[in-house]
Amino acid sequence: MATAFAVRPRGRPQMAGAHRPPCPQHRGSVVQLDGYFTPTWTQLHRRPRYRCVTQPGTRGHAFSLPISVRQPTELHPDSGAACPHCEHEYDRHEGVKTGRWFVFGQQEIASLLMRVGEGFGLRESSKQLRDEIERTNQGAKSKPAFKHINPGETSNQANLAVNYLDAYAPVVVDALLPKTWPRIVAIDSTTLMTRGYRAIRDRDADPGDGEPEFAAGERKASLKAGTIMFAVDHTTRKGLPFRIAARGGKDVESWRDFFASAAGAPEWVIADLDPAIARAVRETWPRAILLHSRYHLNQLLRKNARDDGVPEKAMLEEPVQLKKPIAWSKSRSRVRKYGPHPLMAAIDESQ
Repeated sequence: MATAFAVRPRGRPQMAGAHRPPCPQHRGSVVQLDGYFTPTWTQLHRRPRYRCVTQPGTRGHAFSLPISVRQPTELHPDSGAACPHCEHEYDRHEGVKTGRWFVFGQQEIASLLMRVGEGFGLRESSKQLRDEIERTNQGAKSKPAFKHINPGETSNQANLAVNYLDAYAPVVVDALLPKTWPRIVAIDSTTLMTRGYRAIRDRDADPGDGEPEFAAGERKASLKAGTIMFAVDHTTRKGLPFRIAARGGKDVESWRDFFASAAGAPEWVIADLDPAIARAVRETWPRAILLHSRYHLNQLLRKNARDDGVPEKAMLEEPVQLKKPIAWSKSRSRVRKYGPHPLMAAIDESQ
């Protein structure tokens, strides 16, 4: 069977039909097919390689594309170069598009994000993606396990999902979040805790220079790393999550920056008794009505009552007969003699 060739002005005749990208360094040069190279992380996948020849008779230099393709080899369980989804045999320039030094393609990353969105754990989602492309430990079976991963097995570490979430989550979340504040919104915050090392003052240091010296530090499991701010849409009877963000603190500037993440202004804002929230709401949404949450008002009233000497419990005028014995009572009594103080009960009912 005769083979067709395409003759270029410079260089040797080349087989027609094979896609050859131009060399990114030498325009107009002859590009030849230079086989494939196998990544170091697997023997089941390969990437096409090309050779640029600037002068006839010279060896030239090999190059690969910045956005290369990943193809299965003959060792791959999916029958060599055939796509397992559409049964299409890859041409030389076809395959899963990835970065030059990257492992996973965009469709595979999207499937990982979809798994996380469906409720799968970070470890499980990462392991499933590694299993799909046979991303296993390539060490010899005679050697010991690498980082507790036996040869031929897949890692279950969550760093794969975590890294891609850090890279793509802001874009995905920004596309899906509402752009306008709802009519009724409840806002609150909580402290973001992390682990790390807290500096310790060196007691043996000479204080004469005026500069405090610190030792290497001690490991702490509860270090404040910032503040998580969130807003809940209470336009409907059941509150729906509206927005969440991490800031350095819960001061006025942080709340104003959080409020500026969406357009418009709510009519009613429900928040705690934090003065920073009140000032940020007053400066950002001057027409919004700020309501303090019933829980925080209840706790404030109960605290003021305790400061005035009102006890939490008081003896009942008539003991109450119970069907079951009191769990914390040593005598297993069925009579309750103490109950909430009338003022405390009135505070709870008022809210």
